Amino acid sequence: MHANMKIVLFNSQKGCSGKTTLCSNVAVEAERAGDGPVYLIDTDEQHSLADWHQARKEETPRRVELTHSLAATRTALEQMGATWCFIDTAPSRADDVAELVSVADLVIVTVCPSGHDVRAVGPTVSRIKRLGRPFAFTVNRAKPATKIFTKTVELLSRHGEILMVVRDRAAYGDTAVYGTVAADVNREAAAEMRAFWSRIKARVEGVETNA
Repeated sequence: MHANMKIVLFNSQKGCSGKTTLCSNVAVEAERAGDGPVYLIDTDEQHSLADWHQARKEETPRRVELTHSLAATRTALEQMGATWCFIDTAPSRADDVAELVSVADLVIVTVCPSGHDVRAVGPTVSRIKRLGRPFAFTVNRAKPATKIFTKTVELLSRHGEILMVVRDRAAYGDTAVYGTVAADVNREAAAEMRAFWSRIKARVEGVETNA
């Protein structure tokens, strides 16, 4: 039994921000880094994470259904020896997933460089803060040479820490249908996910990192 399982929640009020893709890719990286067993929970009615997992040939990371309360599910996972649990959520305000947010060791708020995404950040962050949980931003599908990227980073920095910038790479979308991850086919994406996982782990465990 692992009594200290950590929960990382991917949440955003805005749809199409890449929560599912980041959740699946970083969960695979956590397993490959030797930090498993890692379990996935898909709470989005679109079941994108579940579909990805069903297409996956490898056994890890494992996925479980949230059929009972989250507290009961957490206890069951800890009894199975889980070390990390990654939860994908539907596009929603934190109020809509308050139970999930309230137990998360870290909430990753995914944001794409666009005016619509940035405008959705304020209410999401306010609700997460009200629930007293730690959070950090990930800028996804980034094109750093663009003005909108620079403006997005500037605005997000006023609300909290930007934990990771993930580049706009075709490999992230191309691999999803096969149940694989971008790191399987793209060296830059592999390095990106290694850095992302290192930062998530360090943030949750309170360790400084230069990754």
